[in-house]
Amino acid sequence: MLTIVIPTRNRSDFFLRLLPYYRDQGLKHRLIVADSSNPEFLSKTRRVFAGLGKDLNIDHRQYDEDVSYINKISDAQMFVDTPFSALGADDDFFVPCGLAKAVQFLKEHPHYSVAHGEAISLELRGGGVFGEIERVNRYDQRTIDGPEPAARLADHFSNYSTTYYSVHRTNDLCENLQKRVASKTDLAFGELLASALSMIQGKAKKLDGLFMVRQGFVAKEYEFTDAFDWVATPGWGEQYERFRDCLAQELNEQAGLEINEGRKVIKEVFVQYLTAVLKPPPATNATQGGTFRSAISAIPGVRPAVRALRSLDRSRRTDISLPALLNPSSPYHGDFMPIYTAITEPPEALRTLIDSD
Repeated sequence: MLTIVIPTRNRSDFFLRLLPYYRDQGLKHRLIVADSSNPEFLSKTRRVFAGLGKDLNIDHRQYDEDVSYINKISDAQMFVDTPFSALGADDDFFVPCGLAKAVQFLKEHPHYSVAHGEAISLELRGGGVFGEIERVNRYDQRTIDGPEPAARLADHFSNYSTTYYSVHRTNDLCENLQKRVASKTDLAFGELLASALSMIQGKAKKLDGLFMVRQGFVAKEYEFTDAFDWVATPGWGEQYERFRDCLAQELNEQAGLEINEGRKVIKEVFVQYLTAVLKPPPATNATQGGTFRSAISAIPGVRPAVRALRSLDRSRRTDISLPALLNPSSPYHGDFMPIYTAITEPPEALRTLIDSD
């Protein structure tokens, strides 16, 4: 029912931990690995797959070293033959039961285009493949279920979180990636375009339970630039116009909105997004923070209200921290521990394979 597409380039070591995890979890889904590594890494990856991938359904597809990221995943997606698919990364872990929940939900709810669950981002000390986990954060994914496409876009861009790693309907994802290629936009616009197309086509659902664990702060084959530098990039305006027009066309096809009206909608919601990403970080000056807190505290009755809101927030959001996840009382503990073990305690056989390279 599901295929996972994993782009990679010169990063074969990450499969040393990912494949044993999927094997031990009994993953039955097909894995399409879109590999644009140089010959040295390509040979190493093949050896890893031969040694560790015997119990997995792996389709290892080779691409030229200079192929772009979006062209690679768009082409690989064309080989998906299941009704549902997900884009992964070589340093990320999907939780099989989380994938199953998302697939089942989409089967039963045709008005939803994507589904996901709780996601976690972690950082390893030294940024390697195996080692000590230094930091854990929530990787936000949301439910967006407004009845109209324009309302969903406004919700999506006012509090942006990517749908890139959600479970998608394969036909929609294939078409959206092709539209992304045709738009000739950069990586930042490209991700925004693909997720916005999903929001026009249907709703997004966040389900209970752990869905995926992502490794952050590791040098990848693609990186987004600083938001200000992005906007200042030559040709940014032309890219925005192609981005806007693609979405306006989708609004016309899905909701019957005139193209010019669709352009206005995209401009309004995109301004919300830009306002957020270009906003300066919160002040770190102690005096500024103290002045603000003093002013707030002077408002009659505000302290009990703030305490109540904090309590309400805590009651609704399960704690995401390493101590919490390692505690058996956490609802995510059972699904997190195999990933924790895969990262922090590689078996001796893997150590031998690592050392040999």
